[in-house]
Amino acid sequence: FSEVLVRLPGVLGLLCSAFFLYRMSRRYTSEQTALLAAFALVACGDMLFYATIYAGEIDLFHMALVFGQAYAVFTGFQKKRYLEMFLWSYLFAAVGVLTK
Repeated sequence: FSEVLVRLPGVLGLLCSAFFLYRMSRRYTSEQTALLAAFALVACGDMLFYATIYAGEIDLFHMALVFGQAYAVFTGFQKKRYLEMFLWSYLFAAVGVLTK
């Protein structure tokens, strides 16, 4: 096994979570605040420690799926697109259940 391939899902999950956090917070705050929130998530000690040193765990990828589900529910409810909200939410939930 390659060290990069083992750590890739965790790092990608962390980056996807930061992206979802940025997209959700950009709507209600300034762009600087949204970038700061996303950077704070990535630079958090626990996230940085577990994403780079002890990666190979599926927890950060699962966190990205939970962020995606929250983003789907939040934006779908705001835009009153309920069918789209439930479809995306259930898709993220189904993949999350399969990962755990």
